[in-house]
Amino acid sequence: MKEVSECEILKYKEWVIINVGLKKIYVLDHQKFNRSSNPRSIECGAEISKIVVLPVKNQPGFLIAGTKHGSICISKMDKPGFPLIHKLKSHESAITGFAINASKLRRQASGKQYQFVSCSSDYTVRLWDALTGECVRVYKEHKRSVRCVAFFEERIASADDEGNVIIRNTDGSCVRHLRKCDPNPRGLEYNMKYLVYNSSTSINIFDFQNPANDKIIKIDCPNVIVDFKSGQIFYQNEYDLSVYNMETQGKSYFRRGRIFSTDSL
Repeated sequence: MKEVSECEILKYKEWVIINVGLKKIYVLDHQKFNRSSNPRSIECGAEISKIVVLPVKNQPGFLIAGTKHGSICISKMDKPGFPLIHKLKSHESAITGFAINASKLRRQASGKQYQFVSCSSDYTVRLWDALTGECVRVYKEHKRSVRCVAFFEERIASADDEGNVIIRNTDGSCVRHLRKCDPNPRGLEYNMKYLVYNSSTSINIFDFQNPANDKIIKIDCPNVIVDFKSGQIFYQNEYDLSVYNMETQGKSYFRRGRIFSTDSL
């Protein structure tokens, strides 16, 4: 039986971008959407594994697609058809994740606004320039397939299949190996104060300012949302929608129409 890829849906400005694991990305203008609308398609030449949009201040953004063969297609989101400007082939196997700089100020800095990060089952993480197509740096610290990556200011965090988490500076210095987490990561978020790693069985929270507040939360559903602005993590268990506050270490949960909280305990 053929493996079914997870569907990805992104929204950027007026565009809805859909990846269903084929060799094409479909793009719809949601402002003009109706039954007779025909989505434009962007060909990548191989089955697409991951997509991301890189926004650029006062300029058109970039639509970036990674394939199961390891190539990366970059299209500029301005002219009709979103013309392909680069097809990059440095990775040796499937692209498993992308990250853009989560620091808006850093992303807008001169010379940094076009940078993004990719990870792959070839054990590597790479830093790219979307405008030139240049591979700025390759990071080879992992010994297993890298599944998730996060990018904040001048730091890149990544996690591999075995639950190994590594943080390094973009210049490759100050490599830091964190304690091992549960295998098979599903998500990784990082803002220098916190790192949140989730698998299908647990959420691992690293508090770099106060390591005594590090925490592991057991879960049975991999759907996790991390909101660093509010300091909250939203996650689902069988009957509950729970909210964990990283600042207070309190938890609230919603069950059958009622809200319970441990903040005051």
